[in-house]
Amino acid sequence: AVLDFVAGPAPDTPLVSVIRRGLLDEEAPPPHQLPVLVTDSPHILCSIDIICYLAKHPALIGSVGRCTLQELELVCKKVESVVRETPAIEALYQMHRKNVSSLAITDVDHRLVSIL
Repeated sequence: AVLDFVAGPAPDTPLVSVIRRGLLDEEAPPPHQLPVLVTDSPHILCSIDIICYLAKHPALIGSVGRCTLQELELVCKKVESVVRETPAIEALYQMHRKNVSSLAITDVDHRLVSIL
């Protein structure tokens, strides 16, 4: 059955719990999607869904919404990248080895061309 296969937060799980337990796992990179169980059918909650919701309701963010990315320490991580000629299986291996959920794809001049 679907419920035996999919495990994730229930629809009545508080947002802060979803973020803490679903997106902030210290052992693994944050996922881009989380399954959410609604009755017998799973639904997908994307991290961008949370961002869009908060953008539409800025009062929920409070003073954090006025902070810069640098003040929030969101721009201090090293960006992992591969050149676009890298085989897909190698790029996926690099993501696994470096414990990241995405890679910058660059051209030979190190200009960003995509994100995996």
